Amino acid sequence: MKTEKSYVGQIDLLALLGAEIREIDSKECVVIPLEDNPTIEVKAKRNGSLKAQMDILLKDIDGKYGNSHFIKAIVNKLSLEKMSMTYIEARQFTPILGNIKPFVHEEATPLQKETEGGRERHSRYDKSKYRRGNY
Repeated sequence: MKTEKSYVGQIDLLALLGAEIREIDSKECVVIPLEDNPTIEVKAKRNGSLKAQMDILLKDIDGKYGNSHFIKAIVNKLSLEKMSMTYIEARQFTPILGNIKPFVHEEATPLQKETEGGRERHSRYDKSKYRRGNY
C-alpha cells in the first residue's frame, strides 16, 4: 500500500524578475512581467481560457527549520532552445522561490476534555493535535 506524504511551504512570487505589487482596479495585485520570466509559459486551454504555468524543480536539502526541499523556477529545454541559451546563461531567470517540509498530521483523540476559563467542556477533537509548528 502506497503511503502518501504531504508537504507544506511557501512560494515567494516577488522573487521572480520584475515582480511587484500594484493596485489595479482598487485591488492589490502581484504583477509578474512575462517577458522577464521565461520560466512562465502562457497557454490556451481547450475551453479557450488561458493558463500560466511555470516549470519548477524540487531539490532535496538538509535545511534550517526542518525544510526538506527547496523550490526553484527552471527554464525548460524548449524555452532554452527558443532563447538560444544554455542552462548556465538561463540561471538569472531561475530564482529559488521557497522551501517545503513534510507536514505532520497527528490523529485527533475523540471527546477530549478541555478546560476553558475554569469550566470543563467536551470537544469532539483535541485541537492541540493539529499543529503547524514542527512539520
